[in-house]
Amino acid sequence: MITNEQIRTVKTAQRFLQMDDASYRTVLRNVGGGVNSCKALGQEGFEDVMAYFESQGFGGEGAHKWTDIVATRGSFANTRMVWMIQQLHAQYEAAREPDETHYELSGLVFRQSKNRTRDVDRLTPAEAWALIEAIKKMIQRLACGEIPGPNGKHWPSAGLGLSKDLPF
Repeated sequence: MITNEQIRTVKTAQRFLQMDDASYRTVLRNVGGGVNSCKALGQEGFEDVMAYFESQGFGGEGAHKWTDIVATRGSFANTRMVWMIQQLHAQYEAAREPDETHYELSGLVFRQSKNRTRDVDRLTPAEAWALIEAIKKMIQRLACGEIPGPNGKHWPSAGLGLSKDLPF
């Protein structure tokens, strides 16, 4: 399901292009994955419909935001995966002791991509998924005190609030 803001964007494009209801619903069915309402669109369907609307003139001359998103789909991690990686890394940073081993996000990305990129947006979907799982495990190990730090002490697990309430 798409957000209310995305629904408003679709409806704005419909009005901008002066599409009647029958034409609009035909686009939703043919381009948006067989749905009859924009409320039923998934994220990919929304992107496909917006790319179609761009091709029809929505967004002004040379607009290509949605067209580019659709063209690179499957080549790079999507925005939700990137967001999840950034959120999990922030959670990892908050959980670790300041004087203990620190892993920069760009370094984790570089290693996960086999030295190809340091930019989270340039990970493939498989690399992004693997990095999400790796950061989840890093957080779990911090919470459970299973990793010895560089000074031989174990990571502290008390007071992190992660051991019982992990969001994954």
